[in-house]
Amino acid sequence: MEKLKLNCHIVRVILIAFALGSWIAGGVFAESYDVDSGFRPIKDGFSFVNYGEVGCSDPLCFREFPIVNLGVDEMVRLFGRSVCVNPDADESCALSKVAASWMENANAAMNNGHCEGLSILSALFYRGVLAPDRFGAPTVDQLFLPGNTRLQREIAYWYATQLLTETVVVEEDPIALLRTLILALRENPDRIIQLGLYRRDRQFGHTVSAYAIRDMGEGIFRVMVYDSNFPAIERFITIDVKTNSWQYLGSSLPTAKTTIYSGEGTFNPIRRIEMNEKLDGFHCEFCPTPEEASDAPVRIVTNGKTDIFIADETGKKAGVDWKTGESFDELPGVTFRQILGTNSAVFPRDQQYFFWLNSPNDQQWQRFHVSLTEPGSILTLTNVLESYEYPTLTYRPADPDANISFESFDVLASPNALPEISYVVANQSVEARIAFQPEAIGNLEEVPNLNIFLFHDESIGTIAIEVYPAKESEASAAAEDFSLRFNGRIELYQGEKALTAESAAFLQPVEIGLGGRFTFNYLEWGETGRLRFDVLPSEMGLIWTFDAE
Repeated sequence: MEKLKLNCHIVRVILIAFALGSWIAGGVFAESYDVDSGFRPIKDGFSFVNYGEVGCSDPLCFREFPIVNLGVDEMVRLFGRSVCVNPDADESCALSKVAASWMENANAAMNNGHCEGLSILSALFYRGVLAPDRFGAPTVDQLFLPGNTRLQREIAYWYATQLLTETVVVEEDPIALLRTLILALRENPDRIIQLGLYRRDRQFGHTVSAYAIRDMGEGIFRVMVYDSNFPAIERFITIDVKTNSWQYLGSSLPTAKTTIYSGEGTFNPIRRIEMNEKLDGFHCEFCPTPEEASDAPVRIVTNGKTDIFIADETGKKAGVDWKTGESFDELPGVTFRQILGTNSAVFPRDQQYFFWLNSPNDQQWQRFHVSLTEPGSILTLTNVLESYEYPTLTYRPADPDANISFESFDVLASPNALPEISYVVANQSVEARIAFQPEAIGNLEEVPNLNIFLFHDESIGTIAIEVYPAKESEASAAAEDFSLRFNGRIELYQGEKALTAESAAFLQPVEIGLGGRFTFNYLEWGETGRLRFDVLPSEMGLIWTFDAE
C-alpha cells in the first residue's frame, strides 16, 4: 500500500511538472515563474470604487450621486443602426422596443456592480487602445466619476460586452489557468487578463484583472490582480499547485461583506474572459432577421444561483441533472455559460425543449428572473418559482412542416407564485410590448399548479395567453371557481402612431379561468387602427376594442 501511495505521489508530481515546468524534490521550482506586466492598481487602476445603481462619494456610501449607463449612442455603437426603428434614416436614432428592452435589462444588471466594465476599460487604457484624456484626465488614476457621464457610459459599454456572443469565457482548473496566465503575460506583457470569480455557492460573481504572477515557493503562486472594490491596493489570488486549488478574499461590491472565493480542480473554476477589443459592431442577437436567417438560436438567462437543465422529448439531456449531479451534453447546438451573476444557455429553434430551473443545493423554492432572447423578441419573466417535479419552462418552436405557425412558452406557476410577464416583439412594421401581472382570484388552497401558456404567431401577428393545470389529473372542482386576472398594459407602435392600452381602461377585466384564453392581433391594429381583445370561453367573445387616434 505504501508503495502504491508513493507511485501515486510521483505521478501527481509529474503531472504538475508537465503543467508548469521543471519540478524538483521538495516541491521547489527549478526556475522562477515570476512574470509582470508592469500594471499597478495605484496608477493604472481607477481611484474610485466599483459601484451599482448609484455612485458613492464616501466608503460607506452615505453620500450618493446618480449614474448613467447605456443609452442610444452606446446601443448603436454596439450593434449598429439595426437597433433603430428606421435603420436607413440618416438622422437621430429612436431605439426599437426590442432594443430598448435589451438595454433596460442590461442596465438593470449593472445595479449589481460595474466590475467588468472597470476591469476591461482600465486594461484598454493600459494597452493604449483608448486614452484617458478623452474622459477628463491625463491619467487613469486622475479620472473622476461624479458627473462624468461620458466615462460612466464607457464603463457601461464595456460591461455590456460580457453579455454578447463574441465574448468567450474559458473555464480551467487552477494549474491550467496558471500556466495560461504565465505564458500570456510573457508573450504580451501589456495585455491585462480579466478573471471571473465566484463563491463556492456560485453567488456574487466578480471580475478582477490579472497583471502579474508571484512565485512564492513550495508550489504556491500569487496571481496579482486589480480589484475595483479595492482601488490602489495590490490584491492576489492564491493558487496551490500541490492541491490544484485557488482562493481569494473579496466581495462583489465595496459595501458587501468580504468573504472567501475558492475552488479546486474543475469545481468552481476561475473563468478566464477572452476580451474582444472590437470598439463597435457586435452581433445583435435580438434584432429581427430576414426569413432566410430564421435559424438563429434562442438564449435563456437566469440568475447565477439557478441551474439550467434541458431535455427533449426523446430523453436526451444537457446540463447538470439535479437528481444525480451528473453532467450531460447530448443535445446538439446547446451550450452553457456562466458569467457574473447569471447562468445562460443557447439552444436551437429546432424542436421542443423542457427546462428545469432550480437551485438544488438549497431547494428552498426560491423565485428568480428568467429571460429568453431571439431575433425580434425578448420574453422576460419575473417571480418565477423554481421547480423539481415539473419543467419550469417548455419551449416549442414554430414548425411549418407540421402546420404549426406559432412558437410557444409554457411557464410553470402556483396560485401563490405567479410570474410577471413582459414580452416585446417586432414584426414587419409594427412593434408590440405587453406587461402583465397575473392575480389569482378565488379559493387558492384547492387549485393545482398551473401552466401559463404564451404563444406568438409571427406570420399573422397574434399573441395569446392560456391557463391550464400543470397536470390534468390535478384539476379539482374548486378550480371551477378559480381565475387569473391579468393587470398591466399593452403598447403598440407603428412609425409615429402609438397606442397604450392600460388595464384600467378595459371595458371589463381580462380574466380567464383554467382552460381560458385571451388573444389580440397587433398587425390588425397596424392595418386598421383597431385593437381587438378576444377572451374565450365567453358568451361575448369580443371583450373590448380600441380605436387608435
